[in-house]
Amino acid sequence: MNHSLRVLNILFLVIPLCYCNANNSTAPLFVDGGRTIDSLKLQYLCQDIEFENWEEDDFSDSSLTVCFINSKIDPLKMKDSINWTLIASKIKNAVTKPERYKSYYIIFVKRETVNGLTSSSHTAGSDIPSDDL
Repeated sequence: MNHSLRVLNILFLVIPLCYCNANNSTAPLFVDGGRTIDSLKLQYLCQDIEFENWEEDDFSDSSLTVCFINSKIDPLKMKDSINWTLIASKIKNAVTKPERYKSYYIIFVKRETVNGLTSSSHTAGSDIPSDDL
């Protein structure tokens, strides 16, 4: 019973603020074959970069969500040196159909697995309107 209570506490204490698809193996098409994303992944020391709201049936909000998963750079400590607009601009210039997106939501996500349960929490981010790029 103590183990069940501990698992239940974890479920209620670890409330993710943002989710990116855990099994997302695809991404939007890029004019450079994904080199820009690979470069951003290296620059921000991310385990992965995942996307939401890019498929044909996801255009209702017209915002491309770009999740930097488990970056070794703490965005809260580096908030003054992270240029959100530059990141969004690089992504906008790299996607094959940038006109589909009214904004680019760039977020840093911490993903952990505890007792077989995966949780994702949004640590920092910014929504950049496409018109600002």
